[in-house]
Amino acid sequence: MNTTDNRSAPACAGADPELFFPITDNEDGPAFLQIQEAKAICAGCPIRESCLEDGMDEPYGVFGGTTPKERRRLRFKRGQASAGQFLPWAYA
Repeated sequence: MNTTDNRSAPACAGADPELFFPITDNEDGPAFLQIQEAKAICAGCPIRESCLEDGMDEPYGVFGGTTPKERRRLRFKRGQASAGQFLPWAYA
């Protein structure tokens, strides 16, 4: 009998972890394709929201279907980072 609850298993469980960490921060060229592939996996993930919350402070990688730049914008919208606050990873 299989006791694994597939509803809580991350969609990325069988994917190559490197897919979620492009070599470059640029969101164009080969990195763009890699980011889009990672986001496609995240799109149907049952734990996407919790992954995003866990990854909000991560300066690299795709978490919850978002890039670091997208997470910075989301943090700003949520009021978690003020416009004048220095965030060293925000300028990478």
